[in-house]
Amino acid sequence: MEHARDALRSNDLIRSDHHVHSIQLLLPQLFRCRAIGDGFAAVVNALEIAFVNQGGQPLTEKQIVTVLRTLKELRSRPFVPFDLAQQSIEELEKVGLGVDPVTLGELFDAEPEP
Repeated sequence: MEHARDALRSNDLIRSDHHVHSIQLLLPQLFRCRAIGDGFAAVVNALEIAFVNQGGQPLTEKQIVTVLRTLKELRSRPFVPFDLAQQSIEELEKVGLGVDPVTLGELFDAEPEP
């Protein structure tokens, strides 16, 4: 994510997005480690949903920095208690990342694409 942030600061949106996608590809592997604890699983799941909910839109610098901070915290404290994990998830929401999955009802209510 540091490379994504640096590329974005250099106005290289494509390279920044490439680095973000590289991180996104690692999330399923991290999710396989969810037995570490509920807090770990909740944060990894929220990150995956946030990326999916972006719908292909690139992350802003503020979002990249928040994801970077979240991943660093998770790396240094993988056994994060669930209540502290919720705080990290709220930080993701504060920067405009949607961490709630799309529900089946929302899919049916969505306008069809032409």
